[in-house]
Amino acid sequence: MTIIPLKDRKSRIDDISKMILPEMAPEQLRLLGVSVKDIAEGNLHDAFANNAAGIEVIKLIHHRSNAIKHNQNDLYAIRSRPEALSQLNLVINNCDIFMKLGQKLLSELPPNTPMSESIYELIDKLVTTSVQIGYSAGSNDTCALLDRYTNSGHKATISTPKNAGDAKAKISLQVGVLVADMAKYVYQHKDLKSAPKTLLAEAIQTRLLSFTMQGNNKNIPALQQYANRCPAYSSINNWIKPVAKPKNSNKLPKPSLDKVINELTVAFKDQAIKRTLSQ
Repeated sequence: MTIIPLKDRKSRIDDISKMILPEMAPEQLRLLGVSVKDIAEGNLHDAFANNAAGIEVIKLIHHRSNAIKHNQNDLYAIRSRPEALSQLNLVINNCDIFMKLGQKLLSELPPNTPMSESIYELIDKLVTTSVQIGYSAGSNDTCALLDRYTNSGHKATISTPKNAGDAKAKISLQVGVLVADMAKYVYQHKDLKSAPKTLLAEAIQTRLLSFTMQGNNKNIPALQQYANRCPAYSSINNWIKPVAKPKNSNKLPKPSLDKVINELTVAFKDQAIKRTLSQ
């Protein structure tokens, strides 16, 4: 078990409180004995589970960035100038620009009709993917500059390897996003939208278990952290909690477990699941 000296622990908690997405460092949180809610507002998994995940993630980043600035945790704020803003100020400014451009784009799109829903969905997926690309690119470049020093003796004595932490964070997001997508699909399906969440969680777990039993799917890195290479029912249930059920759906006949499983199997084929978990 790694033991971190008290003085160093306080310093590292202060460091991680400057992160916009501390969820990306789960091993560090565990080592320090803190949770995301101890140092940041909002929930990244809830944002990804939202029907407009991309927009919600941007809103969360914007909110947390302003909170960090308000708490005077802006890295290199003293060096920030109008012509060379700090990274945090750049994030805040770009979030503001994004929101303005988003409003302009929405005004140019056709009215909100069933035909336009696919357009909105595609745009949101583009936003979500862009956020993931940007964050991963920034993480990669930071590692390129700092990893030589991270791998020094200091890391060996009091740190968990940074790369392992980054990989585990990405894995958790991949699986969580897949589960949320499955839940959204069910609640947008006219014959399935009345499914209770307990039944839905069981159906998703059954589909994932079936997937892991095919070929070498159980060897996919994203599944290695789970017993039986499938997330626990309780984890799936937590991931789908933020996914809203359609209003008045409880008045409709409830689908059977087999029907939900069959529909998920058709909609989320093995190859599609593999692509999502390998991103």
